[in-house]
Amino acid sequence: MAAMLYLLNFFKIVFASMAMYRVCAGSENTKKLSIALHAQAFPSENLIVGSVMTTSGLKRALLRTENIRMVRIFYPFHYEGLFSEQWDALIIEGWFEMITSTIHEVRRISPNVMILYWCLDPDFPSLFNIMSLDVNGFLTNSKSVQAALLRVAPTELVYLAADLDDMAVSTHRWD
Repeated sequence: MAAMLYLLNFFKIVFASMAMYRVCAGSENTKKLSIALHAQAFPSENLIVGSVMTTSGLKRALLRTENIRMVRIFYPFHYEGLFSEQWDALIIEGWFEMITSTIHEVRRISPNVMILYWCLDPDFPSLFNIMSLDVNGFLTNSKSVQAALLRVAPTELVYLAADLDDMAVSTHRWD
């Protein structure tokens, strides 16, 4: 529970900063934010994908805050609506093959978007490749990765938190 509260407090700070930026930039809509989340892979019935769990939990956490207009989750090759909306933030969890093109297109459509990359695996594809991404900042759950990423962009240490509703112990017997 403490980790989830920390995460929500961190994002409240991020959103307050974004709202101040939008006021200074002259944007009329300074109250509600549109957030795009990008998972590493499309969910499947036969495969548990960690980044899907992370982005789903993050979506629920973000929707609990009062200054969010919309949160949508996207996946590689599943982009319906991503390029037709003005996004305030894009949070990418996990590297995927066309990450550079996706970032470029989101910036083209939403020039003032803040893009964060959540680095949970510095070895995939490599920390060097991750550090070269055109993002405004990084999130990570590793102090050593944070130290490396801080050399190129603001980086926040944010521990993952399990959503207790999703991760509840099942009483179902799988005989």
